[in-house]
Amino acid sequence: MRGLHSVKGIIYHKDGKIVHNQGREPIADLDSLPFPARDIFPLDKVLLNPVTNFPLPSPALHVFASRGCPITCKFCQPCLNKIFGNRARYRSLKNVFDEIEYLISRYNLRGLMLEDDTFTVNKRWTYKFCEEMKKRGLSEK
Repeated sequence: MRGLHSVKGIIYHKDGKIVHNQGREPIADLDSLPFPARDIFPLDKVLLNPVTNFPLPSPALHVFASRGCPITCKFCQPCLNKIFGNRARYRSLKNVFDEIEYLISRYNLRGLMLEDDTFTVNKRWTYKFCEEMKKRGLSEK
């Protein structure tokens, strides 16, 4: 049986002491992660509340397409660096848009918020994102 001591990247309390485990590397392949388990929350009720979705039209949800930041601003670093790493990592466009299309069909979304702190750091990726959005007919919705 694995104990907490074997889980990289966590801090826990044991025998009156705080234990800092060895750090873990950021997940390199973000496509390997499943889509968030949104169904475990009462989203049907949340999505009907316009306050929850402000300033987007209801219903709306949020999506992350990347993690990490290559910029070392004093405002949010070193905290973000410790959480997400010091380089931007992106999901594939297919993976991101598969999630977006799933959310639109499952929750009948009218709004979507991209939550990435550094969405436009990689201009080539951002341009391809916009092209994929047009290609899938999502720029008109």
